Amino acid sequence: MKSVELTNAIEGHATFTLRPDGKLLGPRLGKDVQTVFGAARSGDWLLADDRTVSVAGHTLQPGEYELLLQPADGVTAAGLRSNDSVVVLDTALTPELEAEGLARDVVRLIQNARKDDDLVVTDRIDLLVVAVSDPVRSAIEQWNDYIAEEVLAKTLEFVEKVDGAGIHEIELDGHRFAFALQVA
Repeated sequence: MKSVELTNAIEGHATFTLRPDGKLLGPRLGKDVQTVFGAARSGDWLLADDRTVSVAGHTLQPGEYELLLQPADGVTAAGLRSNDSVVVLDTALTPELEAEGLARDVVRLIQNARKDDDLVVTDRIDLLVVAVSDPVRSAIEQWNDYIAEEVLAKTLEFVEKVDGAGIHEIELDGHRFAFALQVA
């Protein structure tokens, strides 16, 4: 399932890191600036409501530091430049997404075959699927309408054999896929 979820909670997805500005703080803090950098790196700081930051016994004013949203470990995410949002991607592949990916690959392979067979871009076809492994067959059955629309197929059917037509045999993610195109 593809969806977008909006939430105000960034915990678990990203954390803020503090980056003090050494050019501004060096002259003001002297050698204490290194202590401030160390405390910032270890996360030992506190942001107040007035946007000042307390770190290593010093108070940093807005403009003397930068807060950056950093993705949590193991999370595919990125903080926006505004530092008020984070985009998180769930990259787990579900059986439904794998089937959709196979269907899109089937479309690409059929489009390549149309080109190789010198078909006109507007030619309607009958698509005959001759041999196919179970996962590819399942994806084709599930995404039948999408595939037919994308490749301009008037019909899409599974057959035992094809007489007089060139068969395209392709390996698709380790699965056998053979098909023939006939101008309708």
